[in-house]
Amino acid sequence: MIKKYLALSMFVFSSQAMAADMRDAEVAMDRGNLKLAMKIWTELAEKGDLVAPVHLGYQYAKNARNGNKEDGKKAYYWYSKCAEMDACKLELAKLHDEGVGTSRDKQKAMVLYRQVIDSDLDWSDGKDEARVKAGLIYMTDKNFHDKAEAEKLFATAARHGDPQACLWMGLILQGKQPVNDNYVEAYKFLYLANSKGNYSAMGQMQNLEQKMTNAEIAQAKKLAAEWRPSK
Repeated sequence: MIKKYLALSMFVFSSQAMAADMRDAEVAMDRGNLKLAMKIWTELAEKGDLVAPVHLGYQYAKNARNGNKEDGKKAYYWYSKCAEMDACKLELAKLHDEGVGTSRDKQKAMVLYRQVIDSDLDWSDGKDEARVKAGLIYMTDKNFHDKAEAEKLFATAARHGDPQACLWMGLILQGKQPVNDNYVEAYKFLYLANSKGNYSAMGQMQNLEQKMTNAEIAQAKKLAAEWRPSK
């Protein structure tokens, strides 16, 4: 997802010379030389390139989530340097959401998630990730609790095939009244989530099967097989 976004951003933001240096960094990464790639990205970022900070932020954030708290601050610093880009807004939102490299602040996270969602940029993967993250805040944070808005966001991302959104639609639909009318749709979304790699849906599918007829399960699987992503 990040690579697809950066390909567009390099065209917009990078000079020809900077683009050549960026390719050198990519070659270094392909050869497993992260130290050299980080050096090139840092030099580019310090010259004002807006793409290099995305790479730096990504690497530092990965280190932070693996336990290096100081790298979290570096991730936040570099993502802040390219905050006008949707990719950086999304990552800054996640840092605030998780409290990595900065204070945990759901309000700031939500503002940034919403900016990504409402952006004019055609970036469906990033927007769907923002929808799911914002939906989770609406579902779990008492200061934002809005189940209807969460479902709306999950439903949009699920239509595009986002696995986590499909899982949440399956969970939400199970509890809707009348429940029997929603079991087939719920199972369909759980089946899709599982087929797309979100294997935590399997347990939910097994539980739901205990409440469904064989005909309903077959219908749900048929709907899942016929499903296609939509805009």
